[in-house]
Amino acid sequence: MTRTPDAVHQALHEEVTAAEAAASPRAREVLLAATEALACTAADVLLSGEPRDEAWARHRTV
Repeated sequence: MTRTPDAVHQALHEEVTAAEAAASPRAREVLLAATEALACTAADVLLSGEPRDEAWARHRTV
């Protein structure tokens, strides 16, 4: 597939825009919120008897 110079320029612009967005303060906020939610879910599963036992039972059958 051959790209025109305009298409190459557009693709590079989109990459730079995505990289800038990923490095933004808002992206950091979202990432921290997501990791906190995941950590809390893991803690709930590991510390609660029933969800932990169900998870281990499913893990053993797979």
